[in-house]
Amino acid sequence: CLAVSAPWAGRLQDLADQTADWVEAGQIVAVDESMKLKLELKASLAGVVEAIHGSPHRDVSQGEKLNTIRSG
Repeated sequence: CLAVSAPWAGRLQDLADQTADWVEAGQIVAVDESMKLKLELKASLAGVVEAIHGSPHRDVSQGEKLNTIRSG
């Protein structure tokens, strides 16, 4: 399993996919923003979204787990 985590403290703008959805390697699975700088977080492997931790449009801490992807 791969945990996609927030690279910095900021505001989670988007959290794509639902549990059990298939994602491709390189697909955007979250967008984090800090100080007007947005960063697209991409899946590093293809697989199934196993868990979504929270919801978008909220503050997140650096290193906070956003979703978990199980390789398929």
